[in-house]
Amino acid sequence: MKTGVRVFLNSAIFGVAIALVYWFCSRDPGGTILLAFMGAAMCFAAGFVFFAERNARLSGDQKKPDARSVRDDLECLRPIRFGRWPPPWASSSF
Repeated sequence: MKTGVRVFLNSAIFGVAIALVYWFCSRDPGGTILLAFMGAAMCFAAGFVFFAERNARLSGDQKKPDARSVRDDLECLRPIRFGRWPPPWASSSF
């Protein structure tokens, strides 16, 4: 949870800072409003992660996670890694 909140809060600070710089450089209200909305959305996402994942014990929040806890967190990706769909998805990018 800590890592997710930090990422979203840093993104929110970045969005607001870029909105201010954009406003002072261009005086364009459209782009400034969109960048400010980006910052507000990141604040909303940080608040959601903070309250929704308050009691989560994620391996990314530990100082030194052990391999078993990381493997358990990534267990949801097993069907994607070993399924039959990754080759067609990869070939669709050509």
